[in-house]
Amino acid sequence: MEQKLWNKNFINVCLSSFFIFSNFYLLTATMPIYVKNDLQGSATHISLIVSLYILGTVLLRPFTGKWADQYGKRKIALVFLTIFIICNLVYLGTQAIVPLLIVRFINGFGFSAATTSTAALAMDWIPSKRKGEGIGYFGLFMSLAMVVGPALGIFLANNFDYSVLLIVASIFAILSMIFSYFTAEKPINELKQNDKPKVKGIDQYIERKALPICFTAFLLAFAYSAIVAYIALYFSEIGQAKYSMFFFICLALVIILTRPKIGKIYDSKGSNTLVYPGLTLLIIGLFIVGFSTNTTILLVAAGIIGLGYGAVFPSFQTLCISSAEPARAGTASATFFLLYDIGIGLGSFVFGMISSNFGFKLTYFLAALIGLCCLVSYIFIINKKNNRNKIVIE
Repeated sequence: MEQKLWNKNFINVCLSSFFIFSNFYLLTATMPIYVKNDLQGSATHISLIVSLYILGTVLLRPFTGKWADQYGKRKIALVFLTIFIICNLVYLGTQAIVPLLIVRFINGFGFSAATTSTAALAMDWIPSKRKGEGIGYFGLFMSLAMVVGPALGIFLANNFDYSVLLIVASIFAILSMIFSYFTAEKPINELKQNDKPKVKGIDQYIERKALPICFTAFLLAFAYSAIVAYIALYFSEIGQAKYSMFFFICLALVIILTRPKIGKIYDSKGSNTLVYPGLTLLIIGLFIVGFSTNTTILLVAAGIIGLGYGAVFPSFQTLCISSAEPARAGTASATFFLLYDIGIGLGSFVFGMISSNFGFKLTYFLAALIGLCCLVSYIFIINKKNNRNKIVIE
């Protein structure tokens, strides 16, 4: 009989993911403002505050998938969530830019392994014939974090001392640890030890079969980084700082409302049905953000971006997981997030420098062009592989 999708372990790992990503979005959306206003940081410091965190994530990411597959997903999640919690507590005593950058870099290690392990744990508890739906629901909790994190972060930053925000971020990290602790790891009984893929060299850390879709995920992340890292500064520059939280709310609410349907569409009609219109909407939304300062129009653009990103991200993630053998799920997940993290980190740095020197209009215009490159990549690389049956969708 088909295993039910919803069970206590799947719910626990979804909640763990929710809290760790709430922490990520809360700090990512507000630290550039904190560095600029409270620490009097430069444009380079603002760019580095996001990029160094992602650099720490990227450096460890290739190893986390192997460790999760080799030592156990739950064990790796708990070890690195401990590091994640410690870094968040250290933020409270860090009042200078250089120490802050160092802690952010180390914090990226904890985020890297924890998110890889929890994503792989979630895959364990999703029935094989409901991958799209299951990953869609798992992504729904990440989308909820996109509402809670930035909106709560901006509210706290505007109304309280930044230390209050850091305490809330630490509580989120601790809650993520608690829910991971109560998540069991499902044995892959159908795979005998001798059936597990024997890999050497770079293949221990990278899932080659997933690289094409991971490259398109890199481009998606590069474009999307302009929203995650700098939309709050953009609203502040146009004199509408208090509305930036509503931008994130509109964006994420659209994702939340459509996400359950997205997974079912993927399972029944495939990725093309979602990716083509999704990337088109993302590109349109980024263009609108770059060429409008009207708050109402910007909030509409947030909804358009949310609809596009909400369709594309889980589709790419499902394609990635489906490209690998079950015993390589951790490595495939690590490969996906490795390329995605590089996109976020590189995009945050590049767009930070562009916005500081040339303004946000050019920033979001270029982000839209990167989104167009993502669409071209999908058409000429991923779709070609689908036609040749090199990526199998269950």
